[in-house]
Amino acid sequence: MSDKSKLRHYIDALPIWLLPKLLRPLPFRMRVRFGAWMLSGVLRHVPSLRKRITNNLDHVFPDMPRPEKRRLLRNIARNIGLGFFELIYNSEYQKRTHEMRLSGDVATLDAAHAEGRPVLLVSAHFGQFEAARAMLGPRTKPLGALYHPAHNPVFERIYTPALAAAGPIFPTTPRGLAALSKHLKGGGFVALLLDQYADDGVPMPFVGRMAKTGLSMARLALKNNALIVPLICVRGDDGVTIDVQIAPPLASTDALTMTRELNDFMSAEILKRPEQWYWLHRRWKNMPTQDVENT
Repeated sequence: MSDKSKLRHYIDALPIWLLPKLLRPLPFRMRVRFGAWMLSGVLRHVPSLRKRITNNLDHVFPDMPRPEKRRLLRNIARNIGLGFFELIYNSEYQKRTHEMRLSGDVATLDAAHAEGRPVLLVSAHFGQFEAARAMLGPRTKPLGALYHPAHNPVFERIYTPALAAAGPIFPTTPRGLAALSKHLKGGGFVALLLDQYADDGVPMPFVGRMAKTGLSMARLALKNNALIVPLICVRGDDGVTIDVQIAPPLASTDALTMTRELNDFMSAEILKRPEQWYWLHRRWKNMPTQDVENT
């Protein structure tokens, strides 16, 4: 890596490193709200970031009136800000289970844990997924998480310890995936988010538009006789409370069918509450604009 690239990484990561340190003396919720307010302003006013969100909204909701899209942009930016700062302070957030509720098919997870059967808990960058790890970790120890390493190595040194505050983490590298496989073979539970572009993925509908989606996690589940359990973490209107909703497990069929079912599950939740999804993803990259599914 060139010295110029290293400098750029430090400059880009400086606000992410500095702001949480400056806010540290404040109470937790005050820190999160203030940080979210600042990050929300950045997302709404930095042209490249605002354009990425609005381009995605235009792609998915071409007929939505402009005032409605502006309102949606404000709420998306606010929720991204809240989620980011809760994650940055994740060691504290994991203890705030009084702000969270667990509902749905929890009995299936308890039964799988008792049997020693591995489980993939699959969701999206929606609401606050770290609430699922806070609520389920004590029931399913050890609860691992799969994550994509950050492109910026300086940010990675901030981001990785925050994720690891909730349990073991496995990067999407050959070594990380090997450790993940070993964890599953031992009957472990792993949380992952399956709503990002996959270069080697299969085109399939995602919130009404065709997007490449990887099949590797469904294949991993089938290989290890692991249950795939969809879940969604819905943020309340107060911006604080999270309802961790556990859906019934998928039937073990084939990787393509199971991945489409996951996409359909997440799509339905995102279309119900679009302000809670992370619209900064380049989810529909490299897909022809005419490949459109009816929503």
